Amino acid sequence: MKAFVIMPFKKVFNDVFYFIKEAVKNSVTGEKIECFRLDEKKAAGKITDDFIDSIETSTFCIADLTGNNPNVMWEVGYAIASKKPTIFICQDLSSIPFDLRDMKIIEYEYGSLSDSLTENLTKAINETLAQFEVKREATKVKKTKITHLSVAVTGSMRTEISKTKRRIQILFQPYLGEKTKWYCGSYGVVDEIAVEFLAKMKQNITVVGYHSYDLSSKMIELLRKYDIPFLDATQEQIPKGIDAPSERDLLFAMKSDIVILIWDGKSDGTKEMIDWYKKQEKDHIIGFV
Repeated sequence: MKAFVIMPFKKVFNDVFYFIKEAVKNSVTGEKIECFRLDEKKAAGKITDDFIDSIETSTFCIADLTGNNPNVMWEVGYAIASKKPTIFICQDLSSIPFDLRDMKIIEYEYGSLSDSLTENLTKAINETLAQFEVKREATKVKKTKITHLSVAVTGSMRTEISKTKRRIQILFQPYLGEKTKWYCGSYGVVDEIAVEFLAKMKQNITVVGYHSYDLSSKMIELLRKYDIPFLDATQEQIPKGIDAPSERDLLFAMKSDIVILIWDGKSDGTKEMIDWYKKQEKDHIIGFV
């Protein structure tokens, strides 16, 4: 899991970030959560792209609204629009803009970070993740159907919606049927469109995530609406020691006869999967959008 911290990049906030990381580390027993902020990314590229990727790949966000920093507010707006679970903290609640005052905000004292921030934030993280876990657990029971063909599907997280829909309709058409089992990714435009299309076509679908919290808000709605089961790839019995990009990608290779990858030509994650499936000589189709 990943926790993305949105806060001003000023030295005075370094101490705050330290105590945020302590709260994240202690929030879920037995779970390792990567806690990071944007200035820790050193790779070349646009800051905006890094920020969007950080928001979309994180499990939840923590935003420090202290000082009403314009960059922080912009990033918070994107996180809210993306329906990413976001926990707010601030040193002075009276300074919060009107539009954010109806949010639950943890007020803390800079001179007493351990007492005023760590415990309250740890509790907030735990409660936030617990709510999400309940939603996911409710989608896991479904009867198994006999199938003769299995297809795994995933792709780039950000693609043009109308083009993606057309590409999916064309690529999926030959494989639709009662005897086909579909394994779909759990996050991003391609995964969401694929699952919705297959559900409307009354296909046998299982959504597979990198971990138990790897589900977008849109995907959660689809799972509940169509009663689709969800698998946490880390909990499945798969061979160890295989150099796959992830346990989910290995699971796709093991369970499917063919993998369909919808790629925007830019996503490094999808490119890594394509290269790995080629190396494994796994049957796959690449659909460009």
